[in-house]
Amino acid sequence: MDKDRLQKARRIVRTHLHGSLGGGFIPIPGIDLATVFGIQMSMLYSLSKLYGIEFKKTAASASIASLLGSVIPYSFTNGFVGTFLTMIPLVGPALAAFSMSAFSAAFTYAIGRVYIQHFETGGNFLNFDPVALKEFFREAFAEGQKEAKNLA
Repeated sequence: MDKDRLQKARRIVRTHLHGSLGGGFIPIPGIDLATVFGIQMSMLYSLSKLYGIEFKKTAASASIASLLGSVIPYSFTNGFVGTFLTMIPLVGPALAAFSMSAFSAAFTYAIGRVYIQHFETGGNFLNFDPVALKEFFREAFAEGQKEAKNLA
C-alpha cells in the first residue's frame, strides 16, 4: 500500500464530497441529481487516473447504480422526509435541500471509499463486484453521513 497515493485518493474523495454537498442544494429537480452524478463520475475518473486504471464510463455508471441499491431504504426515507419538509412554511424547502445535499455527499464519499478499497486490492472497473462490497459500502456511507454533517 502506497501511503502517498492513498492520501491523494482520500483528498480526491474529500474534494468531490464537497462538490456533491453543493450539488445537492441545486433547487431544480433532476438537475441536482445530474450534477451529483457528474461529480461522482469525475471522482471515479480521477481515482482511476491516480491508480493507473483505464476508466470505463459504462462500468462506472453501472456500479454507481448498483451501489445506490445498497442505500435505497435510506434514500426512500430521506426522500419522503424531504418531501414533507418542503411543506413547512419558510424553512421547509431549505431543510429539504439540506437533506438531499447530505445524502448526496454521503453517497459520493461511500462510492469513493469503496473504489479506493477496490483499487488498492488490485481491482479495476471490469471486476468490480458491488454485492461483495455491499457491507463495506454501508459502513462507508455511515461515515460519509458523519462527514457531511460535520461540513454542514
